[in-house]
Amino acid sequence: MWFRKSETTDDKLPEELQKYVDSKESTISDRQLKRLLAKQTDGREIGDDSKHRTDPNSYRLQQQSSKEAYRLEMYKREYPVSEAISINCAELFSKFLQCDRARNVWSSECVPLWKMVRECQRIQKEAFVTFDYEYMNKIEEMDAIRQTCDRLFTKHFKTPEDTDSHEKILQYSLDLKHERERFYERFGK
Repeated sequence: MWFRKSETTDDKLPEELQKYVDSKESTISDRQLKRLLAKQTDGREIGDDSKHRTDPNSYRLQQQSSKEAYRLEMYKREYPVSEAISINCAELFSKFLQCDRARNVWSSECVPLWKMVRECQRIQKEAFVTFDYEYMNKIEEMDAIRQTCDRLFTKHFKTPEDTDSHEKILQYSLDLKHERERFYERFGK
């Protein structure tokens, strides 16, 4: 085949192909061809970012945005929704463990605490979804969500019985909605 290199052929195109290529006139300039090739190979356009390479302010901004993106990615890895929920419910879980150690395993006194831990996790998860925690793009926003969800839960649910109260759940839901609106106003979402 013509595209395979052999000892008898050199690096030239076959004669028929060379005639065909020579007969076609290009409609794009060399500069356009270079841009097209650069864009196809690495996704950038030649010449468009040449001013950014020489502008120190633009380079500094690019570095800062890269650092911020890295910090955000590390934060999201360290505090995914599941971890943030665990942290917010950790105090309740600790109380349950203390109760469990002091008494027999799964004593009737500890079961309500375990139920409250589970409810904490469920309610916190719904709150994080309400605030779109996973889609935030600033650490400050994610911290504010974590603090707000924790504050609202501890404000409304102080005992295991509170998680069964429809009135408490309704009031919590209304406060959560209000806090979400304040959050979105504060961060311009």
